[in-house]
Amino acid sequence: MDPIWNCILTVCCDPLQQNDRRQRAMAKLLMNQGMGASEAKEYAPVVLNALQPLLELLQPFIHAVAGLARGADFKDE
Repeated sequence: MDPIWNCILTVCCDPLQQNDRRQRAMAKLLMNQGMGASEAKEYAPVVLNALQPLLELLQPFIHAVAGLARGADFKDE
């Protein structure tokens, strides 16, 4: 899966934490869709805040899919 989406969907980090890494990933996604860099940096936290309720709802599904993708022998260190 795309590392930008992994970060936005909180595959690897705490879904309740609004951190700089997620904001940079969202800004990059917005820029990839044609938004200017300064606007993307400004709107990234706004978009993440709007998505937060949906991401919280989807967390069990996201983590189940991530677990399947890692496989049975994956060791989280």
